[in-house]
Amino acid sequence: MLSTLYKLSKSSRAIEEHNFINLSIDPNSIPAKLFLIFDDSYFHFLFPPVIAPDFFWYCAKENLEPAVLEKCNRTITLSWKNPREVLTSPAFPNRYPNNIECHYHIIAPKDQKIVALFTDFVLEESQSCEYDVLAIIEEDKRWHHCGNWESKIKLLRHIYPRNYLYMTFSTDFSHSFKGFRVEFSLLEECQQNARVVVKLHAERFPRDSCPSLHFTASWRPAASEDD
Repeated sequence: MLSTLYKLSKSSRAIEEHNFINLSIDPNSIPAKLFLIFDDSYFHFLFPPVIAPDFFWYCAKENLEPAVLEKCNRTITLSWKNPREVLTSPAFPNRYPNNIECHYHIIAPKDQKIVALFTDFVLEESQSCEYDVLAIIEEDKRWHHCGNWESKIKLLRHIYPRNYLYMTFSTDFSHSFKGFRVEFSLLEECQQNARVVVKLHAERFPRDSCPSLHFTASWRPAASEDD
């Protein structure tokens, strides 16, 4: 069976009958049965048409552009006053809508790194992620994630060396799932690479008298004799 996406025109009418809708493409066509409407205006049209009551309504076929959802596009700005934010797919933890495209921008302070920790991730399974996919873009690098990662969710933890991250979430016209939940945070200062320089010299050894000489020493804390 072929499945085509249609959008009802303003003059269209439809009557739901047990999760089906009777509709015809034009006045000369045979009414066909349509499956469940999955948002306010889009639905799947299944061929071939079947015999139905004489309902002759009109349907305007339009471009299959992704649906626009509220809160689909989002910009997250991290700071030391607001070091953590949570991002979820639309309708999470319920099934995400079909035929959508969302854009996310994650911004951190200059010279800070962004940590992405996924706690849930279930999208449509595909070897090449050509159906439903979350794409993470960092300048010239791009990662595509899809499928079910629930049993290996700990592997979906990434540290990005730059302070800007761009993500897109796109779905096709069928098979929706739970979606994703990801926590963004700044890499804590104690986790950043740090370098400590300690200079030691003996009282009888002139400071900087041997600049090319390097010493390696180790020490451990000990209780004083007075304790």
